[in-house]
Amino acid sequence: MIRKKSMDDSKHILLMRHAEVDSKWRGKFLGAGDPALSEQGLDQARWWRHELAAVSMDRIVSSSQKRALQTAQIVADGQSCPVEANPALREVNLGLWEGLSPSQVRRRYPKEYALRGHNLAEFPPPQGESLSDLARRVLPVWRELCQSGEKRLLLITHAGVLRVILCHTLGIDLNRALSWRLDHGSLSLLKCQQARFTLRACNLLPHRTSQISKYLE
Repeated sequence: MIRKKSMDDSKHILLMRHAEVDSKWRGKFLGAGDPALSEQGLDQARWWRHELAAVSMDRIVSSSQKRALQTAQIVADGQSCPVEANPALREVNLGLWEGLSPSQVRRRYPKEYALRGHNLAEFPPPQGESLSDLARRVLPVWRELCQSGEKRLLLITHAGVLRVILCHTLGIDLNRALSWRLDHGSLSLLKCQQARFTLRACNLLPHRTSQISKYLE
């Protein structure tokens, strides 16, 4: 296992978006739904298990939704710590838009779609959550993880959750949350030193990334 020999107070938090789900969800809104990983998604998770096996994690935390938990359990097979499932890290609830494509939503809910486009942070889909709602349940967990004593932590969750975390941590307006590209099965890395965060990598993709340890220096 790779463990940096250092006396500094740095902390590395690895942020992984769950691997791919069934193709029937491609191009559709998926939040509170709970599909399992596809075969391709399982392959992505297994790739990360192999890639991260030489990097010792102190803690692994996952959303309690199936697609994230499956990803986490596969990756954790190469680690010595168990997966902690936390329901507060589940994806944003998209209400009546769940399972619809953007074009379907524009036709069925034109007013709401436009309003959300103008105020992504505060406007929720009908019967769903806004990004601010999501932040209110995610950020207390995030703060606890940041303040915990573990030096190397892996968090496996959803694109919406990760966008909220990145915006909050790096001081970016939540209305710009969709500026972050976070593909299925991607890995991003934050380093915290003396209470200051640095984004070391963003959207590293399975099968295209090597020598992950260089980002943990």
